[in-house]
Amino acid sequence: MVIEINFDLFLDDPCSKNEPRHNEQVQENMVTFRLFIYTVCHVANQELPSQGHDESSTSLNKGNFTGFLNVLINYDPLIKNHLNSATVI
Repeated sequence: MVIEINFDLFLDDPCSKNEPRHNEQVQENMVTFRLFIYTVCHVANQELPSQGHDESSTSLNKGNFTGFLNVLINYDPLIKNHLNSATVI
């Protein structure tokens, strides 16, 4: 009994086809993370509390951190896309 193995199946890595998209996603995540860190540093440097008293969806003043991110949404489509698709923030 002879068993033939098709090594081309092992050499054709399905992940390599998604590598460019993965690299692009990593770059987007790095930029987003950097903006979050800048926001935290800005709020801390101003000695402001990061949270508001009422962070519900109907609140007009959700806090300094969330407010600053809402300003960034108007100027950075990457942050806007990330915050609109995020499940937790």
